[in-house]
Amino acid sequence: MTLTELVVVMTILVALAGLIIPNLNARTEQAREVIADTSLVTVRDAVMQFWSDCKYDADKLADFERRLQMVDLFYPRVGFRVFDPTMPDAKRGWNGPYLQPTGSYQMTGNASGDYTNLYGAYGDPAVLDPWQRPLVIQDVAPGVLVGSPRDLRIVSAGADGVFQISPATPTAVLRVGAVDSGDDLYVGITLR
Repeated sequence: MTLTELVVVMTILVALAGLIIPNLNARTEQAREVIADTSLVTVRDAVMQFWSDCKYDADKLADFERRLQMVDLFYPRVGFRVFDPTMPDAKRGWNGPYLQPTGSYQMTGNASGDYTNLYGAYGDPAVLDPWQRPLVIQDVAPGVLVGSPRDLRIVSAGADGVFQISPATPTAVLRVGAVDSGDDLYVGITLR
């Protein structure tokens, strides 16, 4: 092969790589979003089961303590009854773990909507999204008692790792597009 042929072949290979690599990166991000959506639904289902088992115990807690956090799905909170199948009158109670942790909660200390003590304590077990950051539970109105609708969201901060969804924003407002969720991924729940 001559030097000219080698240069032509290398040019063709570089051009093909230039076409394929950006498409591959876009497909990787799409796959991460699909995995995140699946994880959000799995956590949502676990929260709904947890709430079905423990809502009356959560009602007895003080307003701040009533806020649901991911750690509640792994360990029973102090003051919660634990389901015991040997007790005939114990029909309810914490019957977990509802999920298996895939990592730990890491705080950054950025109070402008990032990972803070609003969503957990440093080192708490967590479910990680495909970007290796914890999924969080945004409890819009934690003081709402059982029987009244309670607005919750399971949220992934997305590729940039920063929450664009404020914890105080009602899910109904997000659903109609009145507030931009940025690259955050979420699934809403209304608990009763």
